[in-house]
This record gives sequence, structure tokens and C-alpha cells, in this order.
Amino acid sequence: MRAEATYAQRAARRLNALLDEEGFPFDELGRSKAVGARIGIGMQTAQQLLSGLVPWTWVQIDKVCSVFNRTPGYFLDPVASEPMPSDVQLVPSSDGGESIVWRSPRGFLAHPPALGTPLRYITMRERTLRYPLGSLLLYEEIGTVEGVRAGGAYVIERDDRLEVMQCQASGETLASFEPIGQQGISVMVPLAPATAGDGQARIAGSIFAAISPS
Repeated sequence: MRAEATYAQRAARRLNALLDEEGFPFDELGRSKAVGARIGIGMQTAQQLLSGLVPWTWVQIDKVCSVFNRTPGYFLDPVASEPMPSDVQLVPSSDGGESIVWRSPRGFLAHPPALGTPLRYITMRERTLRYPLGSLLLYEEIGTVEGVRAGGAYVIERDDRLEVMQCQASGETLASFEPIGQQGISVMVPLAPATAGDGQARIAGSIFAAISPS
């Protein structure tokens, strides 16, 4: 195989992988149209870039690198030095564990946290039907308490400790929570920060995902 054919296939494979990551259409026609619009080229030229059958020109390489913020080596080197995706987040532990890296596939979560929301995780230290022992429960730190859902899992802070609890009911000013797992004491939590006095329980975060050991 000629060198130019090797580079064309490698560049097309890397570009398609990058497009998969960014959520571009998977069908050939839709992808070619979207890439053409993004790069500013015709659909036929975009099809050629994506096919791996037509060598890229240096002008095309420069344009693709500029649009997708990559170096030429990303598309041409035998081993790509790939940067981390832009939506990867470092998630610290709230109970003494090591920080983890989190990234969810698009459309995977029913209630994904908003981009830029601070995330933390807490370790499940007891066996329950809902979460296996040792699960890492990821939660978004809550600045406001709008949208508290009955049946949802939350991290509640009370008596200087964090507990994983399930919302039983939510009204205009109060929400009730019960422990997940072993028997415990239910708690009423004020939803308006102005009504939350010192020592009262508060919602520390809303659990949106769990990483469980096999």
C-alpha cells in the first residue's frame, strides 16, 4: 500500500472517531453534510475526506485541524496523542476516596447534570437492593432545590455527616426523605434556604449515576 493511501485511511479513521465522539450523524449522507457545513467545504469533498480513499491535501489537513482543534499528528501519526474530550470532569470524593474521571455517553442519563455543575461522589458502605455494596454514587452539588423529585435519590447532610436517602414526597417548602438500605430515621428538609436554620438537614446533592463493582 502506498504511503499516501495509508495516511488517507488513518486520517479518515481518526476523523470519523472524532465525529462519533462529538455526536455527528452516523449515516453517510448526514455525516457528509454536517462535516461539509462545519468545515466549509462541499458535501462531495467531505465524503472524500471521510472515505479514506482520497489523499488529503495539506490545505485540507490544516483546515480540519483548525476546526477541530487538533494537531496534524492527531490525524497522521501511527499513534495519536489524543487530548481528553472537552466534557470529561474530575470528580472528587466527599468521603475520603480518590478522585475519579467521569464522562457519560450522550443520551445515556435520564437526568444529566448541567454542563459545568460541580460533581462529587459518595461511596455506598452498606448493602442495599438499590445499590450494591461499594458503589460509587455520583451526585451534582445543588445550588437551588428546584425540581426535587419523589423517588429520586439524594445526598442529605445532617448532624455533620452525609447520608444517601430517597425522597418520599416534595411540597412547596418541605421535602421528606427516608434512608436507602437499613432502617433509619426519616427527615424533613426545608426547600427554601431562608427557612433552613443552623443544624437543620439540607440537600447536598442529587444522585444521577452509580458505578458499581462487578
